[in-house]
Amino acid sequence: MTHTVITFMSATPRDTTYQFKGDPEEYKGRIFGEALLQRRERGKMPFDRLLLCVTDSIYEDLSRFEKGEIEDSTKQRHLQNVREILDRLDKVPEVECLKIKTAIDTNEMWDIFNTVIEKIDPQEQVSFDITHGLRSIPFMVFLFAAFLKSAKDVEIKAIYYGAADLGSGSKSSPVVDLSPFVEMLDWINATEFFVQTGNAQPLAQLLEMREDNKQKDAAKTLREVSLAASLCQPFTLGEKVAQLSTSLEKAADSFSYTSQPFSVLKGRIVRTFEQFKLPPELKKSTPLQEGNAKKLLAQEWQLIEWYRNNGHMLQAISLTREYMVDMLSLRLRKSIDFGKPREEVERAINGIARTQREKNPLPREDLNPIAQQWLESDEQEAKQIAKLFSNLADVRNQMDHAEHQSSAMSFEKLTEKAENYLNEIRRLSQRWQILPSDETLPSD
Repeated sequence: MTHTVITFMSATPRDTTYQFKGDPEEYKGRIFGEALLQRRERGKMPFDRLLLCVTDSIYEDLSRFEKGEIEDSTKQRHLQNVREILDRLDKVPEVECLKIKTAIDTNEMWDIFNTVIEKIDPQEQVSFDITHGLRSIPFMVFLFAAFLKSAKDVEIKAIYYGAADLGSGSKSSPVVDLSPFVEMLDWINATEFFVQTGNAQPLAQLLEMREDNKQKDAAKTLREVSLAASLCQPFTLGEKVAQLSTSLEKAADSFSYTSQPFSVLKGRIVRTFEQFKLPPELKKSTPLQEGNAKKLLAQEWQLIEWYRNNGHMLQAISLTREYMVDMLSLRLRKSIDFGKPREEVERAINGIARTQREKNPLPREDLNPIAQQWLESDEQEAKQIAKLFSNLADVRNQMDHAEHQSSAMSFEKLTEKAENYLNEIRRLSQRWQILPSDETLPSD
């Protein structure tokens, strides 16, 4: 695997002595790149090539200096040093000078970005040095690092800053490695991925990489929340989400310098998923009377909308199908019982739907008592709701069968139908006062 160091030429080189943390030796250079080459020669930092980025303005000043057009003595001295450094490094086969723009506007900044990025191959190891160069360089280097990690699967080994301003007299200038701050990009991206998709894999992996039982326990909880969400298991999800805040808090306490940033990310995760935590009174093992039944339905609808807003239409439709059975259990039986009574409601609505089929309709006398009572009390409502339920089930089945039927709908048609049915069921829920009419659903 190639290890490339990317460093920048100073317009005002001066002799500086650097010292790396944990390394008793000192390294000297007029630019930091020379100190890195010394460290390589001593076997302390193996790398394959060093890209020395030099702005076109430095090359232009060099040209003027060599023509005798520079009058300022201080600038002459600096350019003489630049010339000597370039001549010396030109003899080092591992060094390549890379001409970049001066970044006087956005176009030139993009030009620098493209110039540097094109020099890096996928899966390389890369170290950056931000000691010298333009004031915009540190900002751009962090963008380089984020892009390379994501787009080219690059491993960022280090981001060095040789703090010459902290060295004085006989004191060496300390070298700071800023790469841990790039790691925060991984945590931010993984957290955003989790709250948007419900997939905790990247975040759990980051926690598992650390030799800490609290963080591994947090990773386990995250994976359980993620799996429950992906499998559309709202009761298990509610149970696991209840453990999430405590688990992440313990993990945050076990961090050192990154504890505060992780705590902020933890808060975003908890805010997103705590809406799915089930209160202890909402249990499948106990029949839910009207008050608790409405609480459960409201919570189920929150999860449906989260699925919908985050692109998980299969889960949204699967849960909506069960939501309709729960909703009708409340309407027809005044409670939700997850045993035989709920099964009877499901058979009732399926039976009414079958009575309306053109082929092989079910005779009304074959319906169960709940279906017959519903038809007697409000036949129009019963048939309309049964048809909606049947249409929703057809869409759910089309999605579940993964386009393997001969009459499979296009995904555009499936999505359109799914959206329409979800809107219709939401309006029905509001009309039946299960959801408030002014419902503002969470979008996070």
